[in-house]
Amino acid sequence: MESKWFVDENVKNIDKEILLCFPYAGASINMFSMWKEYIDKVIVCPVKLPFRDARRKEKLPESVQKLAEVFVKENIDIMRKRYSIFGHCTGAILGYEIARQTYEKTGNEPTVIIASSSQEPAIIPKEAILLAGASDSEIQAYLETERLVDKSILEMPEFQEYYFPILRADFRLFASYHASYHKFNCPIITIYDPFDSKLIKDDVQGWGKYTTKYEERYIEGGHYAALKNIQQITEKINQIIER
Repeated sequence: MESKWFVDENVKNIDKEILLCFPYAGASINMFSMWKEYIDKVIVCPVKLPFRDARRKEKLPESVQKLAEVFVKENIDIMRKRYSIFGHCTGAILGYEIARQTYEKTGNEPTVIIASSSQEPAIIPKEAILLAGASDSEIQAYLETERLVDKSILEMPEFQEYYFPILRADFRLFASYHASYHKFNCPIITIYDPFDSKLIKDDVQGWGKYTTKYEERYIEGGHYAALKNIQQITEKINQIIER
């Protein structure tokens, strides 16, 4: 049985630690579809966000803060249990905000926050600023550069009609985000490719300001290493959770 936020409604009754997984701007839970095959230390729980897939008819809230607030409110019992967070790029920012608001309301911190290919919460990604109000042609040019979508699919009107509004709305959401500062006692661990052209190393290491226990791990594959090197990223997550 499916729920609003999770594929498995039974997540509310799980005693084992859960790993909340947040996709990057424009993405959905599909990026985590194979993770359960590799991660056995926790229960993988990809988070279904509004305005895509089964929730396509639901509008995104007006801010990251509001989206986090709604998530925490509707899943407060789950957020009182043992949980960890994984977020890729902007997904890590949403994960941070949800963890911050969870602590504010319950006093419960995650076991660990894993920020993949992500700058610290106070730094807005350049793509979000540039594409928050982008035209269809600008979004198409961006996707062609990123090479995340096959060109034949990218040129399909049906795809553009469905996907372009999602990407534009997500970027608008994160472009307006102003992070409230919170210093966690749980570890925050960044995983990134040191040669990722989208990231500045100091901005990634800025996550260290938000925790008493900062660590970093490296992975090959550029900005989307978490998509390209599934076995490698999940192996690192298993090692982190096990510790």
